[in-house]
Amino acid sequence: MMQTRRFTGWLAMVSLLVLSWAAPGGATTDFVALPESGSAVAVLEKGETYFGLQIVGWGPGWQYLGFRSSVDQRDGHSHLSGQATVRASGVPVWFEAAVAQTNPRQIQLDIGVAAESDTELTYVVLSLELPDRSFHKGKVVVEQVDGARKTITLPLARKGLGQQVRRFILIDAAGRRTMFSLDPPCDIPSDGAARIILAARRLAAQEPRRGSIAVSLPEPVTYYASAEQLPEVSGSDQWYPFRPGQRSRQPDVIGMQDWVDAPAGRHGRIQEEGSQLIYNGRPIKLWGINLCYGACAPEKKLAEQRAQFYARYGINAVRLHKFADGAGWAGIQSADSAVRFDPAALDRMDYFVAQLKSHGIFVALSAHFGTIKIGPADVSLVPYAEEFGRFTGRSRRITAPASAFFYSSELQELHTRQIVNLLRHRNPYTGLTYAEEPAVALLEIINEQSVMFYTSMQPLLA
Repeated sequence: MMQTRRFTGWLAMVSLLVLSWAAPGGATTDFVALPESGSAVAVLEKGETYFGLQIVGWGPGWQYLGFRSSVDQRDGHSHLSGQATVRASGVPVWFEAAVAQTNPRQIQLDIGVAAESDTELTYVVLSLELPDRSFHKGKVVVEQVDGARKTITLPLARKGLGQQVRRFILIDAAGRRTMFSLDPPCDIPSDGAARIILAARRLAAQEPRRGSIAVSLPEPVTYYASAEQLPEVSGSDQWYPFRPGQRSRQPDVIGMQDWVDAPAGRHGRIQEEGSQLIYNGRPIKLWGINLCYGACAPEKKLAEQRAQFYARYGINAVRLHKFADGAGWAGIQSADSAVRFDPAALDRMDYFVAQLKSHGIFVALSAHFGTIKIGPADVSLVPYAEEFGRFTGRSRRITAPASAFFYSSELQELHTRQIVNLLRHRNPYTGLTYAEEPAVALLEIINEQSVMFYTSMQPLLA
C-alpha cells in the first residue's frame, strides 16, 4: 500500500525564506513553487499562497477518491504519485506526476492517470485554487482548440472555463498574467476551483490518460523539488517545538484569555446582519475548534481544564458535533432512544457548556453526523426502521441512510424531537434552557446532506 508522506512545515518554512533568499546570479525571486504534498503543488508569492494545484478525483456518484500519495526527488524533478480505490468497482486507480522548472519563469507538470482494470469514474482532475487575495476581481482569458476566445471574470464559482481548452491566462488583481498551456486540450468546469479534467466517465486499463501542463508565471520563480533543497535558515538551530501544557491557572505572557469577552453571551445573542455576525453592536469573528462524540461531555475536571486552555489560546467558539450520535462513547443518547438523553452524560455536557460560557466561548450545536441512529424505543416514531437494518450489536442502533431525512417525515420528526428535547432542557449550571442560552451561537439542523448530494439516491435503494 502506498504510504503518505507530507512535507510538514514546508509552507511555514518557505514563508520565512522567500523574502531573503537570493537565486543564482544574485537576483531575488518573489515567487516560489514546491510540492506541498504527494498530490499538491503550491505557488507562493512573498510567503503567501498565490495559487494551488492538487490532483483529486471522484468515483461514480461523486464518491470521493482519497488518494494516498507520496513525493520524492528524481534528477532535480519532483515525482508525485498516489493511489486510491474506486468504491463502486473496487478497482485501484493511480496517478504519477513529474514536476520540473523548465525555464526561469515556467514550471511544467507531466501527469499520467491509470487504472488496474476498466472502471467508471466521475472525474480525476487537477484542481486550481485561486485565492481571493491574489485574484480579487481578476479575469481569465480562455482559448479553445477551435480558436474561440472568451474572458471570464473571477471568482469562477461554477462558470467553468469551457471545453477543449488549450490555453488560458490568469490575470490577477494587479494585472499580471500567468499562462497555462495544456497538451492535449482539456475540458475545465469549476466549482469554486477550476477543475482541469485529466480523466472522466470511464477509465480503461489499456488506455491511461497522459498530459502536460506548462505554467508560465509573470516573474521568475524559484522551484524546490525536495525538502533537501531548502536553504538553511539563520538561527534555526535555536528553534524548539512549542508544546502547550496544562498551566492554565498560571500567569502567561502570551495568554490571550483577556482578549475573550467573558462570559459568552453577556451582551445578548450574536445576530446576523447581511453577511456579518454582530455582537454588542459590532462585528464579531468566531475562531474555534470541533469536538466529537463523548468529547462533548467530558468529566468535570477535564471540562474545566479544556475551557481554560481554549480561552488561553484565543479560542472563542467550540462546535459540539455528533454529541447525540449514539450512547456511551458516541454521545449523550439514552440506551434505547435517539430523542432521549442519558442523565449522567447530559449533566457532563451541561457542565462543559457552562464552563465554556464562563470563559467567553460560544457554542455551536450539531447533534449528529446527519444519519440519525434510531433506537428500539423510536420504532413508534419510525415504524419502518428495520427496513434499514436490524437492532443488533452492543449499540442496538439502526443508522438511517444518508439523505433519508429529505424523504421521510417520520425521520424529520425524529430529528426535530431530538433537538427540541435538548433546547427545552434547563442547564442546572447556567439556570437557562438551551433555547434561552445566548452562549449558543449556532444550531445546525442537518450536517453534510442535501437532496442534491451524491448520497441522495441511497434511501430509495434501501
